[in-house]
Amino acid sequence: MRLTWASITLILLWLVAGCQADTRTPTAVPAPTSTPTPDVPRFAKGEAIAVVQTYLSSRKYSSDLDCLTAFLRYYPRGTWGETYQRGGVWTVQFRQLDAGITGVWKVYEGSLAVRLEQSGFGSVC
Repeated sequence: MRLTWASITLILLWLVAGCQADTRTPTAVPAPTSTPTPDVPRFAKGEAIAVVQTYLSSRKYSSDLDCLTAFLRYYPRGTWGETYQRGGVWTVQFRQLDAGITGVWKVYEGSLAVRLEQSGFGSVC
């Protein structure tokens, strides 16, 4: 019987000691910090304009003119401009000096897609 009481006493002491050891406060592990990726354009200066000009030269304005030739013929004093928006999207403008904006396109770096935003030639160019 002594062995049984001694065994029970040791088991109880072991349980009490084990419970006390688990009551300590765990230290918090800091969450990993991520560095934000900067939004840097991939196109060089003038590249978005070149994408729009290539797109316009492939579209027909009339039977004998492509859209790029029409813009340059009807707006000889026009200038091209480009602005990086963000997320790989550019805005390209063709502006006639005395007529205001005559063409605005969105260019997407990832796909080289061109979307017409505003045009002095209607929905064709």
